[in-house]
Amino acid sequence: MSKKRGDDEIRRLREQLVAASSAEGSAASELPYDLRWARRVLLGEEAVAPEVLREEVAEALCDELVARTESAILTRLAGDAHRTVAKTARTGLHRLRSHKVSVAMPPPSEAAPRGTGRIEEEIAARGILGSYDTRGQRPIWLATPSARGFLLHQARISSEHGLIGFESYTTTRKKWKALAARLSEMMLVAEVEGELAHWFIEEAARRCQQLQHGLPERFVAASQLLGPPPEREHPALALEPGGGPEELLALLDERSLAAWLPEQRTMERLVLRLNEIATSRIVVDDRQRAAQSSAAIERAIDEYFSEERCQASRRLLLDTAHLLAIVGQPATAAAARAAAELFAGPRAALLAHPLPRALFDRVLSPARDRAGGAPERRSEGGLILPGR
Repeated sequence: MSKKRGDDEIRRLREQLVAASSAEGSAASELPYDLRWARRVLLGEEAVAPEVLREEVAEALCDELVARTESAILTRLAGDAHRTVAKTARTGLHRLRSHKVSVAMPPPSEAAPRGTGRIEEEIAARGILGSYDTRGQRPIWLATPSARGFLLHQARISSEHGLIGFESYTTTRKKWKALAARLSEMMLVAEVEGELAHWFIEEAARRCQQLQHGLPERFVAASQLLGPPPEREHPALALEPGGGPEELLALLDERSLAAWLPEQRTMERLVLRLNEIATSRIVVDDRQRAAQSSAAIERAIDEYFSEERCQASRRLLLDTAHLLAIVGQPATAAAARAAAELFAGPRAALLAHPLPRALFDRVLSPARDRAGGAPERRSEGGLILPGR
């Protein structure tokens, strides 16, 4: 995101926050969860900062607190455990002090040794989470400070297989910012704390080991530098599930969930079977033909959604719900969170829900219309690297 676009977004969020501070009841409840937190702080409440917090929201809150000369609130936030909150609040206190306002600056935390690249030793560690592509893979970038600028790690993660690619190299802060801006034009991405990006990478590595797949060699070397992974649960589990069948079916139109559609091989086999039924001389009438086609589709759905497939679908939905929540799409995030619970629940409830059939129908309709009768092949892709 460019500086101008970032400033515009902060200004927009600040206006929304000010308007929400005078709103009551349902109007305030419609806000994204991080703006709800900012509203409570602005009203003088001692609210706990959400783990997933857009930096622009923290800056919008800080700007408004500075404008209102709320030094006491800023001092309290400057000591918050949430790094983004504390850093932004300290900036606000410095701004007040530059305007001759008496402020009580909290004592600075001990400076960590620089240049080691370890997550827990450097506040400036940053990450970028990317969305899944049509192959069920997502990129994650993790930047930790080094003597030359940044040590940049890029992971490619499969919702099904875990960590499947990893690169590490040095880059500059300028190139890191340029990468973040360029990625926002290419896909759905969100900048996050370095520890969170580290957790997602380590979780994918653990999944890879559970499946007895080999870890990327460069990750093995980098993991010694990054230090032990933080212990936490998936951040999307803190989101409230929401939406009925219509909202869940609307997820099929969500571009960031394109990988959720059934894979090519499954659909090829199903289309061949449906073609056999359509041309069979044994089937005597259209009603019998329709019944056999429906039974074939139901059987394919039952075979496709194995326990492993349901786990991969739930993971993809949780990751996407988390990403959507960060970028300010709370309704879609809540629906994705609800869909994730559907795939974690009883198998009978999943198969009885209209969602699995809708997933197949979305691919099946155009596949039957093509002459070859097979779904289109998914495009290939690779790692996205900034200029070195």
